[in-house]
Amino acid sequence: MGPFRTCDPPHTDSKVGLRYAERGIKLIRYECDKCGKALTANDSDRYVVKIEIYAAAGPVELDLEPQADPGAELSKVLASLSDIHPDELEDKTYRLFRFDVCDRCRRELLKRPLGTQTAERPSR
Repeated sequence: MGPFRTCDPPHTDSKVGLRYAERGIKLIRYECDKCGKALTANDSDRYVVKIEIYAAAGPVELDLEPQADPGAELSKVLASLSDIHPDELEDKTYRLFRFDVCDRCRRELLKRPLGTQTAERPSR
């Protein structure tokens, strides 16, 4: 998953491949993250899909009494967050995914972005 993968140079038996291998250079290899089809950097069949997930909470409203200690209130909030693993906290607030897909998989994603048909959606 991701924008690209590094791989050993193909055709290391060729002069070009050997030059890359001798210098320790890795080539970038693109493939569809959904079906695995090989793609190239400038392929007209290559599309980028980004999925951004973030908390939809509104602004935080603080009801601080005039005599309240803001430092103590902040300490309480930080203490409550110390019990949560940093990865879990990040998952609950913001995540960004980036995928390379081929044209066929792009068309599938446009039809069913969440992986289910509209008819399968549970009633509310």
